[in-house]
Amino acid sequence: MIEHVAIIGAGFSGTLQAINLLRHEGPRATLIERAPVAGTGLAYGAAHPSHVLNVRAANMSAFPDDPSHFVRWLEARGVADAPAAFIPRVTYGEYLRELLEAALRDPSGRLTLVRGEVEDLDFANDVKVKLADRTIHADAAVLA
Repeated sequence: MIEHVAIIGAGFSGTLQAINLLRHEGPRATLIERAPVAGTGLAYGAAHPSHVLNVRAANMSAFPDDPSHFVRWLEARGVADAPAAFIPRVTYGEYLRELLEAALRDPSGRLTLVRGEVEDLDFANDVKVKLADRTIHADAAVLA
């Protein structure tokens, strides 16, 4: 049985994997990120404000079971005609970071963020994720 997952990479995919494991009472997760900012990755982190999403906001919810989540988030921030809007990528990055920050504050403590670069993975017995300053033991690893 998988009780602990190490998720390597806290860009879009890793962040949403971790958040959705938490939301759906999945296994405990350790999210590992080498960049100074977690949650956005390249696509939504360092984009120029004129770079917009290539789909409308109505199709960009972080949660498949709550398709209007992102639109509600935008509307709460005063974005007019949010469902039809092509939102700047940096704004979507803010949304992802905010979701991650909220998940990390979850009182269950089932999600943790570790800063560092993975140097090695060892799959003998359990999964050992080796960083410069520590080794994280998990039952499974996701490369995100």
